[in-house]
Amino acid sequence: MQETTGDAPAARERHCAAYDAAAHRLIVFGGRGADRRRLNDVHCLDLGTWAWKRVLTDGTGAAPGLTRRSRADRRWAV
Repeated sequence: MQETTGDAPAARERHCAAYDAAAHRLIVFGGRGADRRRLNDVHCLDLGTWAWKRVLTDGTGAAPGLTRRSRADRRWAV
């Protein structure tokens, strides 16, 4: 198993993940935590350095949810 560093997301299920080819990173959003609580946080894993980073967002975020869909291009949609 590949070891990672940084601010990794908590264990979860039913989350949304997308690969950002331009930045060579994996982006993870939401899901349900081990305590069954719905999450609406965003984390990125740099696939070159294997370092996690929590992404702080501004504005009105998405409601905590499960199994959302995503796409990655020049704009992000979750």
